[in-house]
Amino acid sequence: PVIEALRHGRQVQKIYIQHGNQSGSIRQIYRMARDLKIPVSNADARKLR
Repeated sequence: PVIEALRHGRQVQKIYIQHGNQSGSIRQIYRMARDLKIPVSNADARKLR
């Protein structure tokens, strides 16, 4: 859902990613967020539930 939102120009103010997650899709989100100047923060899994 995050990648699709970024691709379709949805307004995103900040992205939270589970700490330690470095899968391929997460790396893609980091790249897209960097290109779009959207801040990305790492968070514990408990806080993301």
